[in-house]
Amino acid sequence: MKLNPAHAIFDGNMFVQLRAILDPTPAHPSLPLLDMSIGEPQMPPCQLLLDSVARHNAGWQFYPKATGNARFIAAVQHYIDRRWPDASQLADDSQIIPVPGTREPLHLLGQLVAGTKTDAVALVTNPFYHAWRAGALASGADIQFLNSGANHNFLPDLAAIDDDVLARTTILYLCSPTNPHGSVMDLAYLKTVLRLARQHDFLVVMDECYSDIWRHTPPPGMIEAAAALAADASGQDPLRNLVVLNSLSKRSGAAGLRAGFMVGDQTVITQYLKIVANGGGLVPTPLLEVAADLYDDDDHVAAIRAYYNANFEVAATHLQITPPEGGFFLWLGSEVLIKGVIDLASSFGISERIVSLSVVAFGTSIPELTTSIVAIVRKEKGISIGNLIGSNIFDMLGVMGITALISPIIVMDQSLFGDDFIWMLSFSFLLLPLLFINKKMTLGKLEGLILLGLYVIFIGRLF
Repeated sequence: MKLNPAHAIFDGNMFVQLRAILDPTPAHPSLPLLDMSIGEPQMPPCQLLLDSVARHNAGWQFYPKATGNARFIAAVQHYIDRRWPDASQLADDSQIIPVPGTREPLHLLGQLVAGTKTDAVALVTNPFYHAWRAGALASGADIQFLNSGANHNFLPDLAAIDDDVLARTTILYLCSPTNPHGSVMDLAYLKTVLRLARQHDFLVVMDECYSDIWRHTPPPGMIEAAAALAADASGQDPLRNLVVLNSLSKRSGAAGLRAGFMVGDQTVITQYLKIVANGGGLVPTPLLEVAADLYDDDDHVAAIRAYYNANFEVAATHLQITPPEGGFFLWLGSEVLIKGVIDLASSFGISERIVSLSVVAFGTSIPELTTSIVAIVRKEKGISIGNLIGSNIFDMLGVMGITALISPIIVMDQSLFGDDFIWMLSFSFLLLPLLFINKKMTLGKLEGLILLGLYVIFIGRLF
């Protein structure tokens, strides 16, 4: 039976790829597992959550309501009043609805804008949460990723988006604090986003799941930006072209509760309610009561925030990293690994040449190793070989060429062109007989052991 070919995009799910890499590695039988693979709260549930779940046991026999109930809406309004006082009562009660976590609405919102523009574009922040991509796919638009690099504090560069692209945009997915970097969008940035959305008539979907997990200063929210711009168009919906999603998964360490809220543009909320009434998931009434208890309380959130901040202090001390402004992810680039090991090697008096030929070489090759393993697991062997050959050619020609253009490369240790250079050439020529000695031109386990053994010998001679 044929299925939707567009769903092949989900084969690249980050968690599926990570699991493919981790599954072959067995856990140590006598040590507890420290799972750092996904962003899932590990702190035990707070007492408020446990007591609330035990207390609210009425109403299980009734179907949930898409609009929630009065107590839940009031709790959300009070939460907004405390968290973003400048936006107090900006939203009418009818513009706030419960959601079963944020993943489903992030996906379903894409359907609301499908078919609204010709040659449409859906903009997705990259690195991305997979539900953003799912929503962009549901919109039927061409998905364009907004790469968020260190040169812009890991935030999308709004100025780099062409006016033609903005004119064709139907939906934009953003997150602050960002996932996974933990960067925070300031109020000026948020106002710029909202102005662009109104100028070019597209929907901003703001994922604020980490808005209460911060280090020093509470991050501004998109609803604050809407309040700041409310005077620009008196009489219009102050939340037009915008929906904000909030969840108790991170704020209250209640990922299993599957409860949060959406607030935003009245027309979007109305249309979204039609979708979920016909085929969406709803939050059961007893769990709405639990969610209301959690949104009404800030003390348990402060304890959760302190727990994460204490962990970041440990990481900062031992890994010499700067904790992110928000969120609970520890985003480590290979440069952190390399810097730490270089400092350690230097303390033992090991030369930079040895460190660069061993630790630095290994650290910078981790991406190639990961890509090749994933390609092999997915039986895409051509990608694996191409990745290895291409990365080595680029390292030899591209990296050295670009570096030399920026600044002359001076070889301080002449021994690099002695034994090390000979070893490199020898290993390169060794690959030819290993491939051609086998009629199938295959590198099997035996050849793999030979290559790995030679690498161990090479590293051993350095020390």
